[in-house]
Amino acid sequence: MLGWKPIIRHCRNCGAKIVGFKNKQGVVKVDCPKCGVSCISRMLDRRHERCDTYAPPGMENLDEDEDEADN
Repeated sequence: MLGWKPIIRHCRNCGAKIVGFKNKQGVVKVDCPKCGVSCISRMLDRRHERCDTYAPPGMENLDEDEDEADN
């Protein structure tokens, strides 16, 4: 487990407190036990972090443009 550092975050989907791990390359991998969302973040620059959020299988993305077209 050398090289991995625990990181505490909040889930971007449900707001639960979650713990992920940061490796030597600066990549943080987190899975939310409450809603199942997976997040992977990486520091690109000193002030620039890229956060990718992946929905669990079976969860849909709601597109606002489609909702407005139905009205």
